Amino acid sequence: MEGASEVQILTRIFLPISLPAVVTAGILTFMNSWNDVLWPIIVIRKQEMMTLPQLVVAFSAGGQADGLPGQQFAAAMFVVAPILVAYLLFQRYFIASMASSGIKG
Repeated sequence: MEGASEVQILTRIFLPISLPAVVTAGILTFMNSWNDVLWPIIVIRKQEMMTLPQLVVAFSAGGQADGLPGQQFAAAMFVVAPILVAYLLFQRYFIASMASSGIKG
C-alpha cells in the first residue's frame, strides 16, 4: 500500500484484520454481562429494576415455578434468545476469529 495515507491504512488493512477479534470480544463481553446474576440479585431487591436473567432466577428459585418445568424452560428460552440472536448475526466473524487464532487441534 505504497502511497496510502494513515486513514487508508487504518480502513483497508487494520480494521478488516481486527474486525473478527473485536466482534468476538463484543459477543463474549455481552454474554458475560447478560449472564451476570449473582451480584445484581444480591444488590437489587425491586422486581421492576431486575434484568431478565435475574427475574428468571427469582421465578425459578423463588418458589413461583415449583412443579412447572414447562414454564421454567420457557423462561430460560427468553434468557438464551438474545445471546443466540447475537451469535447468529455475527457468526462469520466469530468463526473467523477462532479459525485465525493459531490454535491447532
